[in-house]
Amino acid sequence: MDINWKYLSANPYAIPQLENNMDKIDWKMLSKNPNAIHLLEANPDKIDWYYLSMNPNAIHLLDANPDKIVFLTLSSNINGIGLIRKYMDVGSIVPKKQKREDPAPNCIAWHYLSENPSAIELLEENPDKIDLYYLCKNPNGLHLLERFPNVDEWNWFHLSANPNAMDLLEKYPDKIDYMMLSKNPNALHLLTHDKICWLTLSENPNAIQLLEKYPKLVDWSHLCKNPEAGHLLKQNKNIRLFAEIYHRKDILEFL
Repeated sequence: MDINWKYLSANPYAIPQLENNMDKIDWKMLSKNPNAIHLLEANPDKIDWYYLSMNPNAIHLLDANPDKIVFLTLSSNINGIGLIRKYMDVGSIVPKKQKREDPAPNCIAWHYLSENPSAIELLEENPDKIDLYYLCKNPNGLHLLERFPNVDEWNWFHLSANPNAMDLLEKYPDKIDYMMLSKNPNALHLLTHDKICWLTLSENPNAIQLLEKYPKLVDWSHLCKNPEAGHLLKQNKNIRLFAEIYHRKDILEFL
């Protein structure tokens, strides 16, 4: 099959292939690739600042070009909180130097901040701006759920996949979403065979023994996302196709 250069450009493990095929790079996707900083520094005119603002390894580039920061996507950047504090008036959520009457302000996004594991202090300082739906994704933010006492309002779909939500999932088993729980690396003890979603379990790095035991139930496309499944993937005759789709260079190298 043909290589999807758009997705390959975002793959942090594909840098050698990209360096050898510079004419095929999708620079928008490359701008969010954490291992492609040297290529972006060498081609600053090709940077997409919307995507670069979410790149955790691009903080020095963003700090050197504050007028180009897109605070919407920076809000999801685990290393971007310092820049938000440096350049934003958090209380009004617009950049400190931006005119208040601007009809399209370059705002931070509280829904992205609510799921950002590095934004806990900001969220604690601004509890009225927390987005509960996204907070349930945040592995470091579960203590903030105390501010929302109605558990029926919590997003149990995302909580079921949250690796730090075991106490809550054990306390409220009737609210578990088993499709999402099946991908949770810390939740295997909560799964029973009749509740397993094999589609999402196939990408669970801690479920290898189960996947080895029931190979006919494995979803091979999702298994390609599993960082611990190389030995299983090698056994599948169609795995080259899947590995190319998901850009698993580590798999392709031993086929």
